[in-house]
Amino acid sequence: MQFETLYEELEPVFNQFYQKKYTSIFVTIAEGCKKFQSKQHPFIMSISSLTENEASEDASSKKSKLTSSDHSNFILLVAKFGQQSPMKEDGTPLFLTDISGTMVLQNMMEFHKPLKV
Repeated sequence: MQFETLYEELEPVFNQFYQKKYTSIFVTIAEGCKKFQSKQHPFIMSISSLTENEASEDASSKKSKLTSSDHSNFILLVAKFGQQSPMKEDGTPLFLTDISGTMVLQNMMEFHKPLKV
């Protein structure tokens, strides 16, 4: 299947896409995983790895306790999806989620086994 070949070619550079904030590609890949019911588990694991790396970097720099080991925290990390929101005057983020992250989550919830999310 062509989607599987495309996924296997793109997966090694997911980290580069994520670091450069090219998050819309993850939305498209999530849509493909859902449509073709293929590579859903590897996609979830890749996203988990990306968000876990970011959470551990945040924890070391901000003393944050947010990790993707807990499902609700994983969902929150994916919803934020690496975006740095501008801060309000009181120091809280202006936006709690990112459009690409929420769209990835929406597609993941429609996967064959959404409980793995």
